[in-house]
Amino acid sequence: MRIKVLLLVMTIFLILLVISSCSKSEDNAVESIISPKQEKKEYEDYPSKAITIIVAYKKGGGTDKIAREITKKVEESINVPLIIKNISGSDGELGYTQLAKASPDGYTLGFINIPTIISLPIKRETSYNENEIAPIINIVYDPSVIAVRSDSKIKSYEDFVNAAKNNPCLLKIGNNGYGASNHIAAASLAEQAHLDFAHIPFGGSADMIKALKENNIDAIAVKISEIIDEVENGSFRLICSFTEERMKGFENVPTLKEYGINLIFGSARALAAPAETPKEIISFLHDEFKKAIDKLDKEDINNTLSLKYMSTKETEEYIKVWQNYINSVVPLLPL
Repeated sequence: MRIKVLLLVMTIFLILLVISSCSKSEDNAVESIISPKQEKKEYEDYPSKAITIIVAYKKGGGTDKIAREITKKVEESINVPLIIKNISGSDGELGYTQLAKASPDGYTLGFINIPTIISLPIKRETSYNENEIAPIINIVYDPSVIAVRSDSKIKSYEDFVNAAKNNPCLLKIGNNGYGASNHIAAASLAEQAHLDFAHIPFGGSADMIKALKENNIDAIAVKISEIIDEVENGSFRLICSFTEERMKGFENVPTLKEYGINLIFGSARALAAPAETPKEIISFLHDEFKKAIDKLDKEDINNTLSLKYMSTKETEEYIKVWQNYINSVVPLLPL
């Protein structure tokens, strides 16, 4: 009798175990069906709160200016605040790192400067890797130029070359950080023209421009959009441009190609997100910022913002081109 009772108890226990297991499987099945719907709903609700946009340089620089201009336009259509957060330091590394390590939920974005974001990890060990950052859309292509103060004895590119040759390593040319885009531009020019400069790095374009205004350096390698105000008000003079043809609105400024220097150089500024950000969010942001670019382009008659749209895929391809250039050419430059 005791054995029969024991077998009955064990049978009941096994039945309960099977029922419990089936119940859990059904719960998991329900969860697996519901979860994608919940995830999709999250995408549909995006954005539902303020979005932080990191600028890896100080307020007032070229990247900061375009970031503030375009976010105003985007805010008009998405109805949530876009908050610019300036995180400067280490030639942009601090801001790029915070972007790379942020949660990939679409609520932390950042502006990246190409080629700077690529060149920094090649020149030194950095706390981010460019593969941790996913481009969304390119907004600007900003040609490089050489500028001096208007009261400088350097009146032309010829004067600039003579000053460098007569005073090897004494002509002080400022840039926006060691290994950054303006530094590479100046070093590329020095290499091709067989000149020796004293390269003076600053923590960003704003500091570099300030140093030239205060006459602490002789010239700067800079992007045109960053100094349009100074050129228009007569504070700075443009010596040359790193462009294929003379720039619109600056037809009196010769290109380096006119002096036999085949050097085309500039900086792209793109919006980016952490690498694991869902494609649906990337697509949404691309479309909204593309509409904002179109609005700004209609207003920017003289092209003072250097707007240059590139799709997500085009921006990815552009980054690959720069990766090849920096890996193969930059190590040979006098940086």
